[in-house]
Amino acid sequence: NDRNSDLICKNNPELCSDLHKDSWCRFEKGDLIRHRYALKQSSTPTGKQLYQQLVYLENYSNCIELAAGVQHKLNTDRTRDRERAFAVSTQT
Repeated sequence: NDRNSDLICKNNPELCSDLHKDSWCRFEKGDLIRHRYALKQSSTPTGKQLYQQLVYLENYSNCIELAAGVQHKLNTDRTRDRERAFAVSTQT
């Protein structure tokens, strides 16, 4: 099923390894995962597909930047995970 981002991540962990694990930014994250999967399935991605990938990545990066600012007092791993995801998304 190419519409279920959880299933895509389970079957293709390399597509999701740089993303955060919790439920923040789920729409942006889902769009990014599905488009990464579509690019993986495409033998020769077009310029339009690559540009759209950059747009999805920028949307995700903007959302996770806000989420990274939320500090968890009990579960600090979530904060570190979001900060890591934001840093990787800006580098990418």
